[in-house]
Amino acid sequence: MACSHLDISIPVGDGAAELTTAPELITVTVSGDSRWRVTSSGNGHFTAAPASGEPVGKGVTLTFLIAGVVINTVTGTSVVTVTKVTDPTRRSQLQVTKVAGSDAVSNGS
Repeated sequence: MACSHLDISIPVGDGAAELTTAPELITVTVSGDSRWRVTSSGNGHFTAAPASGEPVGKGVTLTFLIAGVVINTVTGTSVVTVTKVTDPTRRSQLQVTKVAGSDAVSNGS
């Protein structure tokens, strides 16, 4: 299955289910692979796509670095979603637990 791109969605807002109130500070990069480019459509949404414009085949591994996330101060759980656009589309979700009044953030691992 060829993958045309990946969509990354980080919840924005000041509530328990949102992760950040400052999406403009977030950067997403693909570690060690210049064949991919990442663009932001704003408000916590990012798209990673092959720079060539050609879909990539099965077995390609990517490592993303998501940096600059200013965590909002409301205790709760946010869900970061990564959607792999293939046929069929596949979606992965990462739950992030925030604890108000501390520096603790956990992905449940």
